[in-house]
Amino acid sequence: MTDATLEDRVVTFITERGGGVSFVELEREFPEEFEGQEHAMSLMDYENIMLWQPVSLAMAGALNSASNNGRIVIKPASEFVYFLDGKVFKLPIARKARHYKKPRWLPVTFSPAQPDTTKEGVA
Repeated sequence: MTDATLEDRVVTFITERGGGVSFVELEREFPEEFEGQEHAMSLMDYENIMLWQPVSLAMAGALNSASNNGRIVIKPASEFVYFLDGKVFKLPIARKARHYKKPRWLPVTFSPAQPDTTKEGVA
């Protein structure tokens, strides 16, 4: 399976779920991309703000690519979403994007990007 295929599968899953997808849901759908992995996904430019661990480099790349290509949006979420999904990351919560001295967790969810419905020249 190529990374592009993984990206397509992830975007399809997020779209079919209607958005608000947590890393826990992604783990359940794509267990091979999480189990036994040693990598972490962190917030770009903030190495001590962790999004999730463990995650494969392929999954992190697929999520980043889908976000960068405007296919999905990554939104901060309440840790309660993860509590309800049955799994939380055991770190203090990052309340805002800043450089922390020690690792923090930023809970996020993934949703399909909404197409731009504004028409040029119409206010």
